[in-house]
Amino acid sequence: MEDMVPESHTTPEQETIIVLPSGGIHTRGERRNGPEDAHALIDSACTTLLAQAAQQDQTIWVSIAQAEGSVHHYKIAANGTMVFRNRPPAPSSGPVAAYWTDGIPEDTGMLDTVRAAHRAGQWTAAQAAADRATQQQLIEHGPDHPYVVMGQELQAHFALMASDWNAAATLYTTAATACHRLNGPPSYTSRYLANAVAAWLRRSPDHPSFSTGYALAHALVRIQPHNKPALGALLRRLP
Repeated sequence: MEDMVPESHTTPEQETIIVLPSGGIHTRGERRNGPEDAHALIDSACTTLLAQAAQQDQTIWVSIAQAEGSVHHYKIAANGTMVFRNRPPAPSSGPVAAYWTDGIPEDTGMLDTVRAAHRAGQWTAAQAAADRATQQQLIEHGPDHPYVVMGQELQAHFALMASDWNAAATLYTTAATACHRLNGPPSYTSRYLANAVAAWLRRSPDHPSFSTGYALAHALVRIQPHNKPALGALLRRLP
């Protein structure tokens, strides 16, 4: 098969804002607190986006998740208007690349080590072997390739088997966002997100991994904005 990078989703620029139970918000990788309430913090964030849209002469979509898990979408035009929309921006994409059904190539022999560790029930060793196989695919194909995503999902699976909930949640979140971006099968993305949520909710209190929780919440807002139960469950546990 000719080694071509799969077509990615083409999506208008989208920003996500998450309202936290504490009254703060999380956006652009930053947690923002009062003394203002959440409405004022959202207004401030949207004012920045309005200025950006005007300066760059572009349209920006903003999706705002409320603390209970509902999501509202707005379209910010370059002329400085912000209009409510019932649904998020629809990405345009081509057909699903055949890579997604091929599976990771066998010619490196690295999957033999993964399988041997799997048969022995050595989940940490299997995860490490899957990581080595993923790195090999990364070197050969670059980061934006289904084989790399499949390797991350394989690592996540073994982290889950080893009850390493934080690693599993992080890896599944990474795999889900990449699968969606690279126009992978929606069923894969949904499964990865569901596993990420389940793993994160089971994390140890000694390892709160809030950065993973925030990343996963933003991924849900972008990919599954109507999944109110999962998003609400996450947000209730974020500070």
